[in-house]
Amino acid sequence: MTIIFGEKAGSAENFLQTTGFPALRVRLGKRMKKAANTTFMFLRKSNPTLTTISKPNKKILKEIQNSNSICVHIRRGDFLSAQFSPHLEVCNKDYYEKAIKMISSKIENPTFFIFSNTHEDLVWIRKNYNIPQNSVYVDLNNPDYEELRLMYNCKHFILSNSSFSWWAQYLSESKNKIIIAPKIWDKRKGIDFSDIYMPEWIIIK
Repeated sequence: MTIIFGEKAGSAENFLQTTGFPALRVRLGKRMKKAANTTFMFLRKSNPTLTTISKPNKKILKEIQNSNSICVHIRRGDFLSAQFSPHLEVCNKDYYEKAIKMISSKIENPTFFIFSNTHEDLVWIRKNYNIPQNSVYVDLNNPDYEELRLMYNCKHFILSNSSFSWWAQYLSESKNKIIIAPKIWDKRKGIDFSDIYMPEWIIIK
């Protein structure tokens, strides 16, 4: 099975419309199937590979691979818009600070790698969140597939309620990875989001 990232598509084909992520195509033998849902039951036994690789991120990738790296994904951008904020603005400062404190008690000498939507978002996070001083703010203006590669190479994860977070932890091959996620994934009523959560995750209210 091969997962191919990086093929830009129209809005109808975007991988989970709220992410702005390039179309995700999953090749299952001769069938081509678009992944339209984030669920741990989908591709549970797959062995996906990322195709397009470029050079600018080698330094940060080496730091991630050579440390007790923790991916902290703080989704802002469109999640703060009038369209999405009422049901997707879930992970606040309190959530991230609780998650950082919890994972710091479990991991020796952790290094937090902070990922967000834009340079401006990272500047805002640095000013407003209490994040350890040795953290690395990944501010490379990456295309999505480059950002995802860095994220999934981390050893542990603090997720936002975002499919981008979900795929990073799923694609990670780190053994004994710790994954922390918010109790609420989406505030909309009448929709069951339980399949998003994997049994081994640590859930924070």
